[in-house]
Amino acid sequence: MEEKYITKLLNFSSDIMCNAKELIITKEQAKGIIKELEQDYVPKAIIKLEIKKLENKQEEMTRKKHNTDNINDCYLYGDEAQKAMYQKEVLEELLGR
Repeated sequence: MEEKYITKLLNFSSDIMCNAKELIITKEQAKGIIKELEQDYVPKAIIKLEIKKLENKQEEMTRKKHNTDNINDCYLYGDEAQKAMYQKEVLEELLGR
């Protein structure tokens, strides 16, 4: 899989830089570039799916909180709903950047 990314990177670079006389990049340099890209890149679709899961969890915990007679469970479900809400807000902020 790593080789595939390196090949794609080299092909892309050579297509873009066709006017350059030479494009010299070592395998280790390509690996470094790929590692940097992987660290900086977070697909928005994955974040949106995670937000949807957190929304569902928040709704479920809120529903359980309202349907329980046990005060301890009520607090537990309320805490879980609030945690999901905060996590969702962080991801939405990340999407906005």
